[in-house]
Amino acid sequence: MLRLLLKLNPSKATGSDRIPALYLKNTAHHTYKVLARIFQLSLKLGIFPSAWKIADVAAIHKKKSKSEPGNYRPISLLAIVSKLFETIVADCLKFFLAPKLSPNQFGFRPGHTTLDLLLLLTQSWTNALASGKEVRSVALDISKAFDKVWHDGLLFKLAELGIAGSLLEWLRSYLSDRKQRVIINTDHPTSNRSRLVSLKEACLVLCSFLFSSTTSSAKSATTSTFLLMTAHCGRSLTAKTIVKK
Repeated sequence: MLRLLLKLNPSKATGSDRIPALYLKNTAHHTYKVLARIFQLSLKLGIFPSAWKIADVAAIHKKKSKSEPGNYRPISLLAIVSKLFETIVADCLKFFLAPKLSPNQFGFRPGHTTLDLLLLLTQSWTNALASGKEVRSVALDISKAFDKVWHDGLLFKLAELGIAGSLLEWLRSYLSDRKQRVIINTDHPTSNRSRLVSLKEACLVLCSFLFSSTTSSAKSATTSTFLLMTAHCGRSLTAKTIVKK
């Protein structure tokens, strides 16, 4: 906890709690134990604080006319302490789940790059052609993939992969009842809050790896091994395991 606080970028944008990164970094030696205790209680109870579920959305102009809404890119600003919490949980999830994901799943995984995928495909196709076989490939592009993640399905998949107990309930709480509000000139948030259902906007740190867990069970309709799942082991990851770390 202390290490994460000391590594904070002082210029990092603040979220809905208005606690700046500079303050958290400068007071790290005095606050890290308190924050660690809050995180431990949150995991133990299986409840993610509702105050950290609010995303302030800033519209960043991309190009062309500023009067056209489509020319703006929404940026979600979450409380910095909530993102620190996400980082801790994400690290534990990655350590636990990585061996259970397909070794040929390259997206959003440390140590895996598009180059690895290209090398695998090139070698496989070369071997097939050298053996006198045909090579056919199908590429699928899921538009706004994060926005289409079914939360209940994601939680079911995590349970299948061994996430259990209060940690599973914590993730359920983490994904549910999130809200967003638009801010103007970074200082004036709107009073109206809309319900948020997009995985991408809900979690800035955890979302990519959670998305990987939903796609890890995809199976090829052919004999291709590109999406072959690894064997499931009997261990489970609970909130108690994370707290001990």
